[in-house]
Amino acid sequence: DGSGARGDASKPFLTVKAGLTACQSGDILYIGPGTYTMGAGATPVWPAGVDKLTIVGAGSDGSGVGGTVLLNTANDGSHIFAPPTTADYVEIRHLHARVTAGSGRVLYCDGTGASGTFLGGAALTGGLILRDVVFAHSTLSNAMLLKFVGSATIFDTTIIGLIEILTSNVVVN
Repeated sequence: DGSGARGDASKPFLTVKAGLTACQSGDILYIGPGTYTMGAGATPVWPAGVDKLTIVGAGSDGSGVGGTVLLNTANDGSHIFAPPTTADYVEIRHLHARVTAGSGRVLYCDGTGASGTFLGGAALTGGLILRDVVFAHSTLSNAMLLKFVGSATIFDTTIIGLIEILTSNVVVN
């Protein structure tokens, strides 16, 4: 991670956490093919004040084997993506993300303002787009929660586990 550089594809970060930490508003975070295992303390932390972020993997075959696979093995209730503040727009595409233990979720937008939640504010004001992703929770617990999201558009997405959507504008294709 120490040799990674923002904006230089020839100097990638070793972990998703370091790549996300380096992001600024408007960035696209590319996550290469492979399996990225995140244990306690290794789950990505959304940098404060980062808006209009796109996260792009190298695809997913749906089984959690090929392409880009993010595995959260922590048993501490942590979520794979957990920004502490309200974000303006988020797009996640072409990856497989799975929580294998505990009560954490792949995507957690609760809109309460609590530290460590995906939104942490009143809304995801510019919307959420999920495209060609697999979100799974191995214990079939809650894989995803969307609450107070301005709008969400979901394309070619598989969610394994419980999903809770409490938002006024969701388009599912």
